[in-house]
Amino acid sequence: MKNKKVISISIISILLILLILHTSMYAYTKINETNFGYKCGNLLTKFLNYNNSNDKKSLYLDKVIAYAGETPVYEKDLKTKSYEIELEKQIYPESNQSKSVWNKLLFEKRVKEYARINNIEITDEIFYTKVAEQREALDNTDLLKSMLKGMNLTADQYWEKTKDNYRYIFLQSEVYFHISNRLGVRLEEVSIRNKKVSDYLEKTIPIKIIDKSIINKYK
Repeated sequence: MKNKKVISISIISILLILLILHTSMYAYTKINETNFGYKCGNLLTKFLNYNNSNDKKSLYLDKVIAYAGETPVYEKDLKTKSYEIELEKQIYPESNQSKSVWNKLLFEKRVKEYARINNIEITDEIFYTKVAEQREALDNTDLLKSMLKGMNLTADQYWEKTKDNYRYIFLQSEVYFHISNRLGVRLEEVSIRNKKVSDYLEKTIPIKIIDKSIINKYK
């Protein structure tokens, strides 16, 4: 069934994907799940606070630096993505950071533009159904419990604070599914699928640069 497909996508926050794929991610880290979750909670709090900071909104809200098709790319998006990646390095200091901040952001913008063109939308009904599925799988895990302790939040507060992030995660998953069907790529062939989807988005969603000087700082 469609809603049973594997989610394997680039991040809005590595900490959010960590939860969706917590079993495999935990195996990768090879450290205590409770301590790891607590640290993740602290870092996720920093990310959410930064993402909602008044300074960021007032300084960078209206500065359009590029377009992915008709989807605008703001300077604030680069700032947020850069900060997010710095937090990710604290979780996975040996992780592969071969892609620049700019390229990672472009990928996300292309995903949103593809969704717009193809009328792919995460309605409230779809969103809350998917959240319920995630909560059923995650709310009683030691990892989420320790994350909540690190964030000083209840489970209900956590899902409310991260709903915009998860909405994008679910949207990207739907875009992967849509493109994979179009290209005839099996969902189980994760590495092949991810490469083909990324290449397809790059070929089909044009980028128009508005302010190259700002972008060059993040390449």
